[in-house]
Amino acid sequence: MWWFFGCGFWAGTGHPVVEAHRAGAWNNPENSRSAVQYALDQNWPAIEFDLQLTQDGQLLVHHDPWLDGEHCTLSSGGALTEKIWIREHNLDELQTGYLCGGIADPDFPEQNLLAEAPLSYTELLE
Repeated sequence: MWWFFGCGFWAGTGHPVVEAHRAGAWNNPENSRSAVQYALDQNWPAIEFDLQLTQDGQLLVHHDPWLDGEHCTLSSGGALTEKIWIREHNLDELQTGYLCGGIADPDFPEQNLLAEAPLSYTELLE
């Protein structure tokens, strides 16, 4: 059974549960496969992530409702020069056309610079 909460939850003991925010974005690209796997490997009690709906009704694990050049590139290696609205593209287009991560983030200087295709909710559950 899965329980989803907007910004965390409390354990039955009355103590807050520390969660891997954006699936553990301090080590890996936020909401990515590698971040989820790292949080699982580290036995985090909860993993928080964000979902966006694609044009074909699929859920994409991504914080903003768009892809942008600050976090993502084209799969071909080119730079993103405009926002790519997730709701205007199907899941296959987003996963084959773009890579997220692999770009240095000054907020997380120790982050692994991995570029990965966006993660679907179905893949996250698997």
